[in-house]
Amino acid sequence: MPNVAEIIKDHVTLEVRCLDRLYLNAYIPRLQSSGGVIDFLVRACRQKIASPAIFGQLTDAFNARLRRWATEQQIPWIEFRKGERKDTVVQRYREKFRKPSGVVVIGVAQERASAWAATKQRRGRFVDFVYFRKSVCPTHYYMYVIDPEWGPAFIKVCGYAPYAIKICLNGHEWAKRQLVRGELQIREHFRRFRDVARIMACAIWPSGFCICWRRSPDSPVRAARVPSWPNPCSSSNNC
Repeated sequence: MPNVAEIIKDHVTLEVRCLDRLYLNAYIPRLQSSGGVIDFLVRACRQKIASPAIFGQLTDAFNARLRRWATEQQIPWIEFRKGERKDTVVQRYREKFRKPSGVVVIGVAQERASAWAATKQRRGRFVDFVYFRKSVCPTHYYMYVIDPEWGPAFIKVCGYAPYAIKICLNGHEWAKRQLVRGELQIREHFRRFRDVARIMACAIWPSGFCICWRRSPDSPVRAARVPSWPNPCSSSNNC
């Protein structure tokens, strides 16, 4: 004779709304204006002339240090092909990842970005540069991580000035991890939460609702753990 759970399992559905993707943008304040760029190159990089060639040196140095760091940490390094779905490629590496948290893989792709360019001006014996924004296709670095609080996430870093950074977190993964911690067995179905072990809605609804409410747009964000990798704005050239 079927029990209550078996009778209602195809008739009771629980749907909880929560944040899907959460994007955090990071930037270097000094590199957001042309005057700040010149100040950065002259003061921070200790250059007599604010030449854009310094940014090329920083880009090459960052790439070399990041690749060396990935090799030392035994982190796979891949290059994404144009048109392929990055998350599908990375999923194979996630399935092989056995640590509770850390960097899973580093992916490289050429993508459009607003970066700094410059024109040279001569004034007699003096030479200076005028900086302006330009759409270019620099190298972007995707650091795919597993965070103990947020689950799968990635950090995207533009390899050229102004070195824009974007962190992508998944609200559904966050909520799922909180439910699993509460010893509730769940499964994903079109981004809805359903109780598998205790199909009666009253068993999961209070926990699921409270967890997703805690991650509402107005709630504070608990920081993910960002690994310590090379800084794109530093090199061996006093910068």
